[in-house]
Amino acid sequence: AGIIVLLHLFAVMVIARRLADILTAGSRIFGTYIGPTDLGRTGMRLLRKPFIGSTISNYYLPKEASLRLTGYSNEKTVSNIDLDERRTKRGRGPVKKGQGKKAQKRAKDSAKAASKKAQKR
Repeated sequence: AGIIVLLHLFAVMVIARRLADILTAGSRIFGTYIGPTDLGRTGMRLLRKPFIGSTISNYYLPKEASLRLTGYSNEKTVSNIDLDERRTKRGRGPVKKGQGKKAQKRAKDSAKAASKKAQKR
């Protein structure tokens, strides 16, 4: 009786292994999901969709080509130059050296000090 139980158990294990192989082959062929389906959200819906990254990346020109067309060296300098141009048109561009806030304050303070010295004399 013990040998029969062992043979039966072995047969069940072989059948289970073959069934698992059949299921994995079927999932590869038909693109289905093997595993617990009662987990709720598994993300398989997104994984089943075709990958569109290559399509999107082929739509746009490569960065190097687009920069060569515009004549700029890299994207950062392009944005900085455009930003400077727009600011200078509005009158908000970069100030000349020695004309900034600190320089104006220093000039104002020195003018006050000079007027105080002149008043004392």
